[in-house]
Amino acid sequence: MKKHHLIIIGILFLLTSCQHNDICTENQPATPKLVIKFYDYDFPDHLKAVDNFNAKEINSEEFYYENNKSDTIVKIPLQTTENQTIYYFVIHKDQEEEEEKSQQIIFNYTTEEIYINRPCGFKNTFADFQVDLIEENPEDWIKDIEIPHENTIDDENTTHLYIYH
Repeated sequence: MKKHHLIIIGILFLLTSCQHNDICTENQPATPKLVIKFYDYDFPDHLKAVDNFNAKEINSEEFYYENNKSDTIVKIPLQTTENQTIYYFVIHKDQEEEEEKSQQIIFNYTTEEIYINRPCGFKNTFADFQVDLIEENPEDWIKDIEIPHENTIDDENTTHLYIYH
């Protein structure tokens, strides 16, 4: 009889000591942002920071970044409900004169939902990623673009687009 009590107590102990984790941590995969690196057009192997960069979707009044970025790398989101996102990439060439240069870039892709787990739900990946740079005049600040690797965006550890300026 004692053996049965010990087994029952052991089983109850195991059942009550296990906890189900319903928390989605920062380390869990999420829908990746588009990772862009900026390079010097004249020296294509050299990174070149873009000064006072910001991005704005075509149908939005709000810029993506609260403060302009001056860096060699930026991350921006793509629409998950559409197969296209259109951004204006804007720089302020000289803050004293506030001369703003804007260029339109069209991102085309197909989205795929991937189930992560119950607390995190789904994430999207972007396949068949393509980019169209709208060039309006020779004074545009973006001189060239390049997709350096396969055209699938599934994480933020890889650079997805090079912009030469």
